[in-house]
Amino acid sequence: MIEENKLITNSDKKGYMIQAVLDNWRNLQYASSHLRDDADFVYSVTHNWKALRYASERLKNNTKFFTLVVKRSWKALRYASERLKDNKQLVLAAVSQNLKALRYASERLKNDSLFCTELKKQILEANE
Repeated sequence: MIEENKLITNSDKKGYMIQAVLDNWRNLQYASSHLRDDADFVYSVTHNWKALRYASERLKNNTKFFTLVVKRSWKALRYASERLKDNKQLVLAAVSQNLKALRYASERLKNDSLFCTELKKQILEANE
């Protein structure tokens, strides 16, 4: 386990922080704001979806980035911005892995009849 002081001292050193976060996903909170806003860095260290809690707000609102992380784990949708939780394609991608992803979808989307029709179609196709 890495000492908190070392993490703070090395918070902007990409190589050091990659190893620290891979050792323990919670260490992402000690990365500099610059690194927590770096899509390549955050993607490389977020094999555990829970680490996305510490990603920058800009990344949490980035459709391209979240499309990638949701492909890795549907649970990543939990840390997406409210705007992305309202994105049909992103939510469908998460739900295609596990229906439990619906809990993170926006209320508007859950009540959207067109979305529900698409969702039913996707479920039926998956069960054929």
